[in-house]
Amino acid sequence: MVTGESDQEECRAVEGRITDALSRLTRSRKVAGDDVSPPAYVRRHAVEHAAAAGGVDQRLITSDFLPYIDAERLRSLNPTATNA
Repeated sequence: MVTGESDQEECRAVEGRITDALSRLTRSRKVAGDDVSPPAYVRRHAVEHAAAAGGVDQRLITSDFLPYIDAERLRSLNPTATNA
């Protein structure tokens, strides 16, 4: 394996571990009876880490998390998506 490929694989693995950790924080929760959204960093950057790990899929983008995702960042990861 070429060193550059090894570095890329290592980076993808690290991004995958970051994604796994952030995915645990994607669900809203109740605090004192009120719904609290996922942390701002998770809402803004979880999809970017997942993309850097090799893919954004339904393991991260659940129906619980979808309303909180930064739509513009998600859209930027798929430049072929349309606004239809």
